[in-house]
Amino acid sequence: MFALLRAVGARGRQVRSAVIAEAAVLGLVGGTVGTAAGVALGPPEAAAAALALQRTTGTFYRCVKGAMEGDSEAQQEFGSAFSPFWKALEDFIDAARAAHQEG
Repeated sequence: MFALLRAVGARGRQVRSAVIAEAAVLGLVGGTVGTAAGVALGPPEAAAAALALQRTTGTFYRCVKGAMEGDSEAQQEFGSAFSPFWKALEDFIDAARAAHQEG
């Protein structure tokens, strides 16, 4: 696919941007669908942790995207967005592991 884009005249930067955009969309859609399925089908404790994780993902994603685009303010906010995201991720893993061991 990348070679085809290059063959029709796309620059390296355009190909790289297309790959990043595709990865971001797939990540957001997959994360949303996975979270929805987990909330609907999973144990209540894991569902609550998944929703908390989903809430922290938006801010973290905006900081990562802004930092990749060279936004210096987003680069500074990255640290403050990473800690809540990581904590929510750890809580989700713990809740999912506990639910798995009980079931």
